[in-house]
Amino acid sequence: MKTFKYKNTSAVLAIDYDYEDDCTKASHYLVEPATGKTLAYIPWSPYSDPTDSEIDAWLALGAPSGVILKRPWGEQYVNFCSKVLEEITSGCKTVLGCEYIFNADHGVNT
Repeated sequence: MKTFKYKNTSAVLAIDYDYEDDCTKASHYLVEPATGKTLAYIPWSPYSDPTDSEIDAWLALGAPSGVILKRPWGEQYVNFCSKVLEEITSGCKTVLGCEYIFNADHGVNT
């Protein structure tokens, strides 16, 4: 299991799966290995799990708590996923065809 650095604390990925009749959803967290204390919620799609390199890339972005797309009809909050992260880290000025900003106020950062 890979160890990550989050705010000068060692952390590991923890995934909480919610098994439903028609699908499985996952919540992703960084937790302190020794205590199991949740350090941060990772705003990742509940339908996929991030790779270690994707978590590293998210942390390198400053561990933003989501992405806000600027749609013609208003702003839309989206979670990170492989495609969104790839577009951002490749230097694209748009994500999913829209201008974007990072959401610094959404999610659970304890």
